[in-house]
Amino acid sequence: HHGPIHVMLTDIVMIQMTGFELADQLAPTKPDMRVMFMSGYTDTPIPDKHRVTPYLAKPFTPKALLEKLRAVLSA
Repeated sequence: HHGPIHVMLTDIVMIQMTGFELADQLAPTKPDMRVMFMSGYTDTPIPDKHRVTPYLAKPFTPKALLEKLRAVLSA
């Protein structure tokens, strides 16, 4: 995608790479992109550099998702 990405919402646990790896891979080409992680696994270790990244625990409601996205976009 060549246009701006305002927020990337990604699961932490995926098949080919983690959400952390995806965020790190896109960061050089999308420096203004904000990242929000989600996961249903509470025991997944979070790398130090991503500890301040917004996180949403699954399952979540549409209202919770919208509230978190608004917070991320207004930060």
